[in-house]
Amino acid sequence: MLLWYFLLVLAISVVEPQQNESTTEEFGSDDPFYPTLEWSDVFDWKLLTVLSRKSPNILFSPASLQLVLSILYEASSGATQNNFEDTLQYITKKSIREKTRRTIDALHVSPTSENRLSLSTRIFLDSKIRIKDIYAKKIKDNYNTDVFPSNFTDTEATSATINAWASEYTQGAIKRLTEPDDVRDMIMLLANAIHFKGVWRYPFPKNETCVGGFYTNPGTKIYVPFMTTTNLFYFLESQVLEAKILRLPYKGNRFSMFLILPFAQGGLPALLEKVNLLNLHRELHYLDRRAVLVSIPKFSFKLKASYKGVLQEFGLTKIFQNSASFTGIAEGNSKLLRELVVSDILQSAGIDVDEEGTVAFAATDVIIGNKIGVPENVFNATHPFIFFIQDDNSGTILFLGKVDSPLYQDLEIKKELDDIEKDFQST
Repeated sequence: MLLWYFLLVLAISVVEPQQNESTTEEFGSDDPFYPTLEWSDVFDWKLLTVLSRKSPNILFSPASLQLVLSILYEASSGATQNNFEDTLQYITKKSIREKTRRTIDALHVSPTSENRLSLSTRIFLDSKIRIKDIYAKKIKDNYNTDVFPSNFTDTEATSATINAWASEYTQGAIKRLTEPDDVRDMIMLLANAIHFKGVWRYPFPKNETCVGGFYTNPGTKIYVPFMTTTNLFYFLESQVLEAKILRLPYKGNRFSMFLILPFAQGGLPALLEKVNLLNLHRELHYLDRRAVLVSIPKFSFKLKASYKGVLQEFGLTKIFQNSASFTGIAEGNSKLLRELVVSDILQSAGIDVDEEGTVAFAATDVIIGNKIGVPENVFNATHPFIFFIQDDNSGTILFLGKVDSPLYQDLEIKKELDDIEKDFQST
C-alpha cells in the first residue's frame, strides 16, 4: 500500500527579548482580557482526556490538527466526506474553508512583534502524481499551503528536504522530522509546523528561582526548580472545576498561557473528567485581575504521538481505509490514486517554559513587591496541572497539554486502537 502521512511539528519556548526591548513592565499596567465568543472545540478537550492516559506529560496543537483535517476534508468525497461531517460536525466545505482562513489570518503576527508565531503547511507530493489545479489554488488561498514536488524514490534527498523545511519553520527546534526509511514507498506527505516564541509580560526574576518539592502523586515528591513572581494576574478559584485558574500574559497583549491547578494534590484525574468546552469557557468569564503570588515549576519536554488510533475511536475511520476517497486532490494514474489513504497522523511537539528574559526585571522585584503588599491569592503549582496557550484576539488554542512531572524530557505515545478504545469508552 502506498503511504500518505501527516506530520505535525510543534515547538514552544519562552525566550529572551531583544536587547533594545524593555524587560520591565510597570506594575498594574493595562492588561485587558475578555473571553471570545468562539473559543476552542469539544474535540480538543476530549482529545486531551484520552491522551492524558497515555503519557505523564502531554502537548499537542488543536490549531494544527484542525488545519490538517480541514485540508483532508477539502479533498474528500462520498462516504469519506460524510464521515468527516458526521464525526467532526463539519457542515460544508465552504464554511470550513472560510473558518480556517479566518483563523490563519488572525494568527498572522509581524516578525518584528515581541512574540513570534510561525504557522506553515506544505504538501510533499511525488512527481508521479499531478495535483489538480483547483485543489492547489484552494489550499493555497484558504489554508496557506503550498505543494512541493518530490521524488520519494530518492529517500535521502527527500528526507533531507523535509527536515530542512521543519527546521526552518520551528526555528531549529526540530531538526530531524523524518529519516530516509520513513519516506520509503510514500507518495504524499502533508506536514504542518507551528512554532511559538513568547516573552512573559511579567517575567519571573531569576534570583527568585529555587528548588522545591513537586508531588507527582500524593505519596511521591520530587525536587525541581520553581519560578516565583508577584503581580496582578487574572485568577479564579473555580468551585465548578475544583481548581485554580491562572492567566500568564505574554508581552504585546496578544497571547496568554493559562494554568489549571486542581485544589487537591491527586486531583488531576478528577479535573480531566470535569473540564470540557462548556465548563471551562464559562469559568473564564469569572476570571478577575488581582494580586497573586505565583510559583510554578520550570518544565521542558518533547513528545512524539500517533493519532491514528485516537481518531479512529472518535469515529474518523474512512481516511485510514482502502476505500478512502480523496478525488479532489490529484489526477493521473487511477490505480495510484485509489491507493491514496492516510497511514497515520503523527505529531512531534516540544515546550520550554522558564524565566529567561528577566535579567533587567530582577532589579525591580523588590519595588513591585512593595506596591502590592502581601497578596491574598496564591498559585503554587506543586502538583500536576493542565495548561494551554491561546491567541486572546481570536480565541484560538495554539497548544494544549498537561504536566505530571517537570522532570520528564522525552516521551512517546504509540498505542494500538484496542487500548485507546478502552480508555475512550471510560471517559
